[in-house]
Amino acid sequence: MHPQNRRKMGSKKQSELPIEWELKILSACCIGKSSYGINAGAVEFSSELPRYLRITDIDDSGNFSNDKMVSVCNEQSENFILEDGDIVFVRTGATVGKTYLYNPKDGILVYAGFLIKFKTDPNKLLSKYLSLFTQSNTYWNWVKTVSMRSGQPGINAEEYGELKIPLPPLPEQRAIANILSTWDTAIQTTQALIAQKEQEKKWLMQNLLTGKLRLRSASNEKFSGEWKVESLKNICLLIKDGTHGTHLEVENGIPLLSAKDIFDGNVLIPENCRKISSTDFNQIHKNYKILVGDIVLTIVGTIGRAAIVKQINQKFTFQRSVCVFRLNEKAISTYVYQLFTSEWFTHILNKKSNASAQAGVYLGELEKIRIRLPSIDEQTAIAQVLQTADKEIELLKTILEQQKLQKKGLMQVLLTGKIRIKNLN
Repeated sequence: MHPQNRRKMGSKKQSELPIEWELKILSACCIGKSSYGINAGAVEFSSELPRYLRITDIDDSGNFSNDKMVSVCNEQSENFILEDGDIVFVRTGATVGKTYLYNPKDGILVYAGFLIKFKTDPNKLLSKYLSLFTQSNTYWNWVKTVSMRSGQPGINAEEYGELKIPLPPLPEQRAIANILSTWDTAIQTTQALIAQKEQEKKWLMQNLLTGKLRLRSASNEKFSGEWKVESLKNICLLIKDGTHGTHLEVENGIPLLSAKDIFDGNVLIPENCRKISSTDFNQIHKNYKILVGDIVLTIVGTIGRAAIVKQINQKFTFQRSVCVFRLNEKAISTYVYQLFTSEWFTHILNKKSNASAQAGVYLGELEKIRIRLPSIDEQTAIAQVLQTADKEIELLKTILEQQKLQKKGLMQVLLTGKIRIKNLN
């Protein structure tokens, strides 16, 4: 590209592209026109029908999700089947801007009406390169700006067609795509390991927490004692939900946490959370205070999230959506926490949930829940095994986040030309 043409690109940021690169709009790099998906209802999945690709079938990484596959049965379906090199964009809703690059391994896919399909011209723009560009900060800043022009999130086909893409020559596009695809492979491998470990832990919970599988004690003898059945009321010194009151919010006060602040077995205290005065806090906790070792459980809204209070570096309290459990000598918190995170316990909570607009479980119903308890020694052994599984999953999730950050960093320099790839031949 001639330097004079580069200066005509517009902003200073755009003019900093390497001299061999061009700034082109998406529609100029495609074969034919973009097209909206089919407006048809989903039907139960059948191997005799094509799979249906909806917004919800595209995960956060831009992959086709097999979690809840459905099919489509419509005489026009064959006109909306994706082909190799096709990429679809979400055009409306909270996930506007999300994309999916068709992978033939996903089978025959018919794309739905809230998706817009583009087919890139392989002599101008590699579809994989475009897919990677739609994961960049540059792209998402553009989505944020364009999608809010009408007052609600949405980008139509014409607007997507005007998307400006910094394009290197094809050999460099291919090299960049190959490098970043290596990181995609590593990320997918880690995600698969996490899924495998989670399935292994699920099996352990189903067998250890029911007594189907018995561990060995410190003396290497298999646990064999009978398990007791106790109500939660009988194993707790305290069962107390958070405050039901309406408290004045203050700028510099004590955090008032809600169900969303219980996540992955931890109590989180966000900097921007709601805060109440010391007077209100003392009124709430005049009969009790939260202690290290207490178990907290969400019982309103998103029910079933649990955590152990591991440390208290500052005062905090909870809204009524969270219940605090303090155990007596019959049970240990690490064992009961694992029980609270089991599918069995979540099922019990859902059965006991009231039928109001916002799901919730009353304290009286919580107290009646009966659980099976082995000896303290066996509880400890079971908890240790499950905690080890948790730590393995947590480590893999940390590795996954590091891989995503590393890929993001590479994208920032490769997709802008700040770092060039040598030896492209």
